[in-house]
Amino acid sequence: PKRLSKVEPPRCAGCLFGKMTKVPWRTKSKESSQVFQATSAGECVSVDQLQSTQVGFIAQLKGKLTTRRYTAATVFVDHYSRLRYVHLMTRMSSEETIQAKQAFERFAADHGVAIKHYHADNGRFADNAFKQHCEQSRQSISYCGVNAHFQNGIAHH
Repeated sequence: PKRLSKVEPPRCAGCLFGKMTKVPWRTKSKESSQVFQATSAGECVSVDQLQSTQVGFIAQLKGKLTTRRYTAATVFVDHYSRLRYVHLMTRMSSEETIQAKQAFERFAADHGVAIKHYHADNGRFADNAFKQHCEQSRQSISYCGVNAHFQNGIAHH
């Protein structure tokens, strides 16, 4: 109808949130805000986890229907290429976190990239199981400062 042609459509929640968190494009310093300056793919990868209150369905083509649901995800972001890899999980456990790490590393290896260093927060990634897996894989790991999650902002967003 003609009366609706001049109505401004409502903005989505994501757009409104994005405008609330904008940073000024003009800054006083020219220093980089990045924690690491990577010079090659796999040199440094930020990793973070998220947990959803809304469970997700597990895709299934045939067989008995499963009651398991996705409830969490681990996000990997390469500092050099900015490539993002998301691994869905059914539980927030050390075992599934290591499975996510192995899946990401297989993906990277398929593209000729070896992961050398991880940068994470102090959550599940500070567990002995994850640290030992990094050690066995000859990878280093660093952590954000206490209450300094912005240091892992590349994976946190």
